[in-house]
Amino acid sequence: MLSSKKAIWMLGVVAVIAVGFCGYELFYANDTAVNTSNTKNKSTSNAKKYWNDNKDNKLKSFMNDFDDTYEQATKNNKLKFNQMSLPSDLKNIKMKIGEKTVTGEWSTTGVGNQDYEIVAAYTNAENDTDNAKLYLFAIHNNAPTILQNTSTSSKPTVTVVHDADLIDNFEKVIDGKIPSLESESSSNNTSQTKDEVKEAKSRLDLTQLATNDFSSLVGTWKNETTGDSLVVTDKTMDRPSGSSVSITVGAVIDGKNDYNGYQEVIGSGNIEDGYMRGSIGTFNMKSYGTFQPLSIIPAGVDGSSAIANGYDDSDISRDRLISGGGQAGFASEAYYRE
Repeated sequence: MLSSKKAIWMLGVVAVIAVGFCGYELFYANDTAVNTSNTKNKSTSNAKKYWNDNKDNKLKSFMNDFDDTYEQATKNNKLKFNQMSLPSDLKNIKMKIGEKTVTGEWSTTGVGNQDYEIVAAYTNAENDTDNAKLYLFAIHNNAPTILQNTSTSSKPTVTVVHDADLIDNFEKVIDGKIPSLESESSSNNTSQTKDEVKEAKSRLDLTQLATNDFSSLVGTWKNETTGDSLVVTDKTMDRPSGSSVSITVGAVIDGKNDYNGYQEVIGSGNIEDGYMRGSIGTFNMKSYGTFQPLSIIPAGVDGSSAIANGYDDSDISRDRLISGGGQAGFASEAYYRE
């Protein structure tokens, strides 16, 4: 049997060990919590920021070379664009791209939870009231994107910009590179000039289309805003007897049928200003207004004359079909040949 002194000594040792172990656990538990917290804060602080003052200055320098009629909207340089006050009205904004409503917000970093994080806004409204435009430089799905608004509504309808100089140089700015104009013709001009677009190559033959030869129309056409496609086949359909529509024959669109089983077709029309006023619909005589306008515009042709006071903001360098004839906009309604 252990002596009382020895027993007391052993109990003391055990107590010291227990206290030490508990202290170890408490110390490192707290240390782990601190490290976890630091890691979380470090992760948040290290989130990729797409925008800063240096990049903002680079874009400003580029835009001055691109078109010096455009001014940048900032908190110290508030601008008006139609019914909008910039940049305050961009802090939280809803916009329409085609039929889709998207969200945007003003951002100093390009990081956020909205569809479009707007880092810069430029407008020429102060210098060109008859042709006022607004460019919104934004981050969308972690990629640089430029939106353009020409509408007069306080709830803007915007389109995605396809101008090569603007897109390429905005990407350079985001990547920290120095932007530069690729072509002199882009300077002081926000759209392609007639001399430039003449160089674009088109596969559309309007003269053939006018004779109901749709061979140059055959292929897949895609709307890059909505993702919808039109597949124009080499098949044609004649106007049924008893129909009063002016179209006598149409190019059949694959997989597009109405509720009575009539296939959707594209019909030819008059040629004006280098493009064709075509139409799209079905020969279903039981439906009212079965054909809708469809502007058929070859690459290199500006379709602005398709609608009064219209502006063709689609990609002029490509063949395109404009649904609605441009009534609801060009870029958002454009189907490009793939």
